[in-house]
Amino acid sequence: MKHTVRTLVTVTGLTTCTALTPLSAVAQQDASESGGLLVSFLEDTLSGDSRSINVQGLEGAFSSQAKIARLTVSDEDGVWLTVEGAELDWNRLALVRGRFSVNRLKADRIIVERSPKSLPADPDLPTPEATPFSLPDLPVALEIGEIAANEILLGEELAGQEASLSVTGALSLADGALDTTLRVARLDRRGDALSLAASFSNSTEQLSLDLALKEASGGLLSDVMDIPGRPDLSLAIKGAGPLEDFTADIGFATNGNDRISGAVSLTGLADVAGGADAGLAFAADLGGNIDPLLRPTYRPFFGPGLRANLNGRTLPSGGVELESLALRTRALQLTGALSLEAGKLQTANLKAAITPPDGQAAVILPVPGADTTVAGVSLTLQKPADENWQINGELDQLRTPDMAISRAVINAAGALDQSAGFALDGAIDARLNGFVLADPALAAATGSDLTLSARLTTKEGADFLIRDLDVQGESYAARGDVRFNGVENDLRIATELALTADDLKRFSEIAGLSLSGSAIADVTGHFQPLSGAFGVDLALTGQDLGTGIADVDPLLTGESTLKLVAARDTSGVRIDQFDLQATEISATGQGTLDSGEGALRLDARLARLDRFVPELPGPLTLSANFDRTGDRLDGTAELRGPRETSMDLDGSFTLEGAADFAFDAFVAAPEAFAPQLAGAPLVAKGTATRRDGRWTAQTDLSVTGGAQARIKGAFDEAQGAVDLDLSALIARIEQFAPSIKGQATTKLTATRRNGEWQAEGDLTAPGDSTARFDGSFTEASGDVDMNLKAEVANVRAFTASLGGSASADITATRRAGEWNGGGDVTGPAGASATLDGRFNENDGSARINFDAMVRQLQQVIPGLDGVLTAKGDASRENGVWSVETTADGPLGIDSRIAGTWDEAQAVADITAKGSLRLEGANAFLKPNLLKGLARFDLALRGPAQLSSVSGTVTTADAQLVLPQAAQAIDGITTRVSLSNGSATLSLSARPRDGGQIQVSGPVSLNAPYNGNLQISLAEVVLTDNLSYKTSLGGDLRLSGALAGNSSLDGRIDVGETNINLNTAGGAVSAAPIPPIRHRGQSRAQIATRARAGLVETGSGGGGSKTNIALNVLISAPNRIFARGRGLNAELGGAITVRGTTSNLAPSGQIGLIRGTFDILGRRLNLDEGRITLLGDLKPYLEFTSTANTEQGTATLSISGQVDSPQIKVTSDPPRPSEEALALLLFGDNIQDISPLALARLASSALTLSGRGGGAQKALRDSTGADNVDIGADNLGIGQLGLGGYLADNVYTDLNITSEGDSELTINLDLTKSLTVTGKADSEGETGLGVFFKRDY
Repeated sequence: MKHTVRTLVTVTGLTTCTALTPLSAVAQQDASESGGLLVSFLEDTLSGDSRSINVQGLEGAFSSQAKIARLTVSDEDGVWLTVEGAELDWNRLALVRGRFSVNRLKADRIIVERSPKSLPADPDLPTPEATPFSLPDLPVALEIGEIAANEILLGEELAGQEASLSVTGALSLADGALDTTLRVARLDRRGDALSLAASFSNSTEQLSLDLALKEASGGLLSDVMDIPGRPDLSLAIKGAGPLEDFTADIGFATNGNDRISGAVSLTGLADVAGGADAGLAFAADLGGNIDPLLRPTYRPFFGPGLRANLNGRTLPSGGVELESLALRTRALQLTGALSLEAGKLQTANLKAAITPPDGQAAVILPVPGADTTVAGVSLTLQKPADENWQINGELDQLRTPDMAISRAVINAAGALDQSAGFALDGAIDARLNGFVLADPALAAATGSDLTLSARLTTKEGADFLIRDLDVQGESYAARGDVRFNGVENDLRIATELALTADDLKRFSEIAGLSLSGSAIADVTGHFQPLSGAFGVDLALTGQDLGTGIADVDPLLTGESTLKLVAARDTSGVRIDQFDLQATEISATGQGTLDSGEGALRLDARLARLDRFVPELPGPLTLSANFDRTGDRLDGTAELRGPRETSMDLDGSFTLEGAADFAFDAFVAAPEAFAPQLAGAPLVAKGTATRRDGRWTAQTDLSVTGGAQARIKGAFDEAQGAVDLDLSALIARIEQFAPSIKGQATTKLTATRRNGEWQAEGDLTAPGDSTARFDGSFTEASGDVDMNLKAEVANVRAFTASLGGSASADITATRRAGEWNGGGDVTGPAGASATLDGRFNENDGSARINFDAMVRQLQQVIPGLDGVLTAKGDASRENGVWSVETTADGPLGIDSRIAGTWDEAQAVADITAKGSLRLEGANAFLKPNLLKGLARFDLALRGPAQLSSVSGTVTTADAQLVLPQAAQAIDGITTRVSLSNGSATLSLSARPRDGGQIQVSGPVSLNAPYNGNLQISLAEVVLTDNLSYKTSLGGDLRLSGALAGNSSLDGRIDVGETNINLNTAGGAVSAAPIPPIRHRGQSRAQIATRARAGLVETGSGGGGSKTNIALNVLISAPNRIFARGRGLNAELGGAITVRGTTSNLAPSGQIGLIRGTFDILGRRLNLDEGRITLLGDLKPYLEFTSTANTEQGTATLSISGQVDSPQIKVTSDPPRPSEEALALLLFGDNIQDISPLALARLASSALTLSGRGGGAQKALRDSTGADNVDIGADNLGIGQLGLGGYLADNVYTDLNITSEGDSELTINLDLTKSLTVTGKADSEGETGLGVFFKRDY
């Protein structure tokens, strides 16, 4: 209201200001009244900060009757005061006699809509001296015969209710006497009025005061004062008499009840009229019950016994002596006394205390909001005469909306020297406990306990100096000095502080980062708030700083330092030093800047860019320069990174707003980010300009594959118009998608006009593909329209397995917060789908429907001839989704999914039933093939997690073909039961060549998928129908984390096994296919070779994350027959496979039981033989046979992997291989070879080539014998041998010669090393032997 009154006075003076103009100016009356020169002068003179005055209809400015038709006063929010029909009727010639005489000062109407914007507080402070009361001595006498405002309108925003008032009165201030009357009455409420009559004479010192207020309930003042119940008001202040004996009675009542009453009196201490300066005694005694005037929350603080007493006197020297002061409420006790003399404090003794009423732990303080409480306050200020001062205070349990303090204590004491001005010297100690700010971030930063100590002085050339400041918090502190100078004009604050923070974690919330580490800083500087000048010298050191950002923290390990020296003064801003050093980042800078010129430079280096961009290992450097010349600023920046990566930016702008910018970016090895970008660098260039508030920009981009793009744009700041244009070309799509050849282009434009966006675009691609998009968006309403049409004439351009065309036509709209969309899609194999949907943003309801069909499913999944159809819908209401879908297809495909999903509770109730063809998985199993039908009956009830899934998945008579293993598994019957996050598996299958496989056990559905699977093999026949045939039995157990480190334990029993060496390497029919480089192959040929497993995909080597620990015993005690190429051997033994699947460790071997080797007509008994497993579990053969002659020893060995064994012949003593072979075959004399021997040699050569042995196989098959041998002995006599097992450990061998001789041998294996042999021949001879053998 202070500014409102001040402005009203200014406006009133507007109508009288011309009276101060010299009378000689009357001659200019005609010229001034007609126009704006005087009006402009008045408006400019009376307007000020946050105040604008507009004058209309000024008449008679230099006459005795001046009028203003309309005057308005505005601030930044608009007009707040209007005066209409203002009139000044005055006596101009009275000024000559020293009187400003006004007959009438009136206004027809004054409108005050609201309070004006507040102005900054007046910096002028009142003087401390007491001045005797007297009327101002004006240069002229002031007489206003009539003051009138016919109507004053107050706005509701100003007073809380609209009010219409009238004002009448008169004023006379002349010859040292005041006489005034004033009456303010409500025009819209009869009886509400304020009246004032006051007079005083300097000569008689007679004072008269009569103030009366009457207002009915619900009036203007009770509304403004926010008095509960809006009662009627009555105020009376009345007194009359000389100053030396004056008493004014004061009474304030509501609803007829006294609220405050008392008196204020003045009493002369001597003969004031005689001119003696003895002073006046003053006293005040007021009291009452103001609780009804207050909100109930404030009443405990005041209570019904409010009392205020004041006694004192003025001193002849101009001082004031307050002898006693007492203010008492229910919670507040304020007492004291003080003495001021000649503007200097002589003595003081003030005490204040706040104590909650009985029965209350705290009391609400009378401050706005009624949400500040305190449990106790005590404060004392004492200064005895000629002694030191001291201040002591305590506070308990303060609570405000912004903070809480459990306890605060302050103690200060010192000396006050007023002999030559104002000199202070003292000390202060303060402590806060339980200090908690409402903002959690600030509370964490400050902590709950703080202490402060310092010295306070006005010495050492400072207006005020805080010395030896020591602020201690929890793990942080500040120490130093703070100096204040220029308190009465340009304040200058200078600091020398040392800051420490032992744990930066406490500042994490306020910084929004997970801070860690410690820091210390030394700060020297100054700041001048009025001018904005400053200077700073900062040295900051951090240790092991952390931000919680994984990519940033490694840059700050160890010690980090920052040095900053900067200042701002009348010459401008200068940065003398900026130096940042950390473990992996550094930066330096310096510069100056003023209104006319300047230069700034910054250099920075990041040691490892790969912390942020892994594809670019190495350092990144930045060099930037900024220069100012007049109104133009220019700048450049250069970024240099690893692998010839760079970016250059330069630009300029002027203070008028013109700007030009350009950038040039280069990435030499973009393949580091995406392999498809190999072949050419990535280059980007662009420019941007601003002229007359309009921006234009263009960027060009080029990469490998002939890819180019250009983006153009414009933006008008005034109208908000936007224009965007994008065009792009990819000349060789195969650079990015090798299976697609051709080029693609796109164009997109977008515009914004008057808050509405329009966009459209076109796309072309291989396969005669085209697409067009258009849409619009209205900002005001939020309406959206979108359309998309696309056509692919030849789908085979994207996938070799499908031919035909595809299309899509989709639309979407948004109106009043509701989206609607839908469209049609067609594709190869007669595929088509119709979709539509709706979504309401207001209530979240939604609906989605689809209807799809594939008329020729066999084109997608070979073997499934027929039509596949699918329909479904989903809807959302009140946060609950309802879903129902169906699908039907050939060969039993049938699916039904239905249920609900509650978003709020995250709970589902969904069932899925039906059957699916397993052939759909073949695309992921190539080259393997799966065939069959899977039936499922599943449910998801509860939270969306695997433990809520229950049901079964079954298959019957399914089939799996493994071409690379030449195996097929039929009759696959599976049942998977899901419950409580676990799957129980039961599987049985029949390999096509015989046997049975069973797998059963539980597997967890949650990572790492712990399981316990039992695997059973029963007479499982494995054969490639060429080189081997065997049968397996046994039991295995796979347990542990199936997606981690599981284990496979158990035993495999190997039955009769036949290895045909005729098919091993060396046989033409088994020769491996050499590497072939294919040229000009088509996409279809590539797909065919890929399905056959003949294309290297590059995916190998990645390996599996699983690592299975092995402990498997492979037991083959006998009946392991190796035949072919002259070899006829039986083996037995055991191999244990340990280690892991990534590091196999087999041990043991399959050793020789018996065997012979026929080569070039000569039969050799095998001395040694074994089969071992290498690290890749591939069998390795080793067989040796030795012949002793008079000329030495010859040895034949067969060794190597089972698919490529090698035959070698050696001798002792050493001799050429051909002689060793002759020695092995023909003994001492090679010249003894007969024609029969030559025939046998030819037969043996055929056998070694892998093409012999057919007769033995036929004889074995017809007789059922395990072993058949047809040959000749050392004398050339033909013989036939048949061998077979009578039991697992009993083997019999029958040999018959061409001369009729026969021999029967029976071998009984008692242990692996001990064998008993019995023999009987046709000549009646028998024999018995015991054999012990051990392999080393």
